[in-house]
Amino acid sequence: MPVDPVCRKELDPLRASATASYKGHTLYFCSLRCKDEFQRNPGMFIRGATSEKKKEGFLKRVFR
Repeated sequence: MPVDPVCRKELDPLRASATASYKGHTLYFCSLRCKDEFQRNPGMFIRGATSEKKKEGFLKRVFR
């Protein structure tokens, strides 16, 4: 399941409140608030995972 990159909730893509495109990938958000927060500073949320393994797994779930 994809993950909202802001709040990190797992989401059903069919029930996501908002979507956005980032570097050719579709991102799913639980709310417009999370989408707006992401759009203000996307790098903060994509770089939010601390370890490379954790980051790799997180990005695979975000970029579906």
